[in-house]
Amino acid sequence: MKNLVISGTGFPGTNKTLRTIRDGMAENMAGIGHASGDKAIIYGVVVDGTAVSAGLISWNGQLIEFEAGTLGTDVAIIETIENGNYNNDAGNPADVSSQPAYVSRKAVFGTGGIASFPFADLIRIKTLRELASLPPTVLEYMTQGTILIGDIGTAGIVLPVTFNAPVAHTNYFAVFHWHSEQVVGEEYGTGSGVACETRDETVNGFELRARRLTNVQTNPNSNYTLHYLIIAKQ
Repeated sequence: MKNLVISGTGFPGTNKTLRTIRDGMAENMAGIGHASGDKAIIYGVVVDGTAVSAGLISWNGQLIEFEAGTLGTDVAIIETIENGNYNNDAGNPADVSSQPAYVSRKAVFGTGGIASFPFADLIRIKTLRELASLPPTVLEYMTQGTILIGDIGTAGIVLPVTFNAPVAHTNYFAVFHWHSEQVVGEEYGTGSGVACETRDETVNGFELRARRLTNVQTNPNSNYTLHYLIIAKQ
């Protein structure tokens, strides 16, 4: 991280000084921007009917002012560059050239600019106070195992998954992986070979179903093993 150490009076105010201030601020702002996530609303940008208030968003690791306006479909990042007169020779005040000096960026409704994206991509991040008030995630149930599918065609296997106790307001996460006993490759032909799903979810459990697909060529003499991981949490 770049920082200035001013040890006394008469500090040199040079281009290097300005660059150090600029780079140090840019590093800090980039850290906040990346921590917030791309296309995130830091504050403001409140939709009220067709009007949207001003605010601050993060985009591409940068914090950018969002200009109030009428609700639209897309957001454009507009960049404005203003030139300044640079002295090319310290010994000759008249030796100047116009070069980029002041750059500003803002987000507005519309398209074009240096980039644009759908307004729906902007996600409002929660404040630390809001995050602290969220209820903790509770792991209600977890199970894992293996099912030997074998040559079962389309009939499938139904495995009841029963919770130890009723679980209300639960999200289910099911992870499946399957493989065959064939020496080379997992199947003959193309396609996924095996279909897996959960059905009839209740507070007491659900059914885990697995079946061989008929629209792909599989080896009828090869056993197909399905590994599963089921997680239920509030």
